Amino acid sequence: MRNRAILLLALFCAVPALADYEGTLIVTLPPGAPMTELRGAVHFKKGRMRMDYTEPMQMSVLHDMSGKTTQLFPKTLTYSEMDVSKAGGSTSAAQQFPICSDFSDAEKCFAQMGFTRDGTERVNGYDCDVYRRDVEKDGKSMHVKMWRPSKIKYMVFVRQTLEQAAVGKAPSGGKGFAMQINIPDLKEKAQPDSLFAIPADYKKSQGFGMSGQRPTPEQMEAMKKQMQEAQNKKGTTP
Repeated sequence: MRNRAILLLALFCAVPALADYEGTLIVTLPPGAPMTELRGAVHFKKGRMRMDYTEPMQMSVLHDMSGKTTQLFPKTLTYSEMDVSKAGGSTSAAQQFPICSDFSDAEKCFAQMGFTRDGTERVNGYDCDVYRRDVEKDGKSMHVKMWRPSKIKYMVFVRQTLEQAAVGKAPSGGKGFAMQINIPDLKEKAQPDSLFAIPADYKKSQGFGMSGQRPTPEQMEAMKKQMQEAQNKKGTTP
């Protein structure tokens, strides 16, 4: 009986911890943008990330931490692909998505991406290690910060900010703010592989909004319609 208990304990300890997480997604955009806030859900699974935007528009972003990123447009059943590792260091797409060769070691990931440690802070219920990266290119200065839960060794985060200002004029307070990504309730939960695959009935199209390229006319029209519907709904809410 004792040997059996020891064997069961050894087997239990040998089972690897899940690298799967999910949470609510809240993206705050700068004043003057067509939308000032996006809401939805985020999913992490073994080096992959999915961001589902459901309010006020519907769109999903699939990202592999090796650099491949895909936008899914459910209204038009289309998708666009790009390699953000080749997008250029000053684009928001290149800064927003983690790119590393070993997602299971967050410290190495951040070092590979050029981030440095910037202290610790408790954010969204987690004690976090804070990382910062400053990029200057094409007359602009981009400041990126990410908050990673200290107790999770995998490449996940609960907050990310991107600030942009002219070179030599570092942002102070809200000045130069570009966007903030918040995950207020990150929790460990198994995620199906199907979440990170392109649906079979989607067709490939050109254009990728977050890379600086324009989406296709069909995608633009679908997004405009969703935004207008959201505005109309908001205007009629008592």
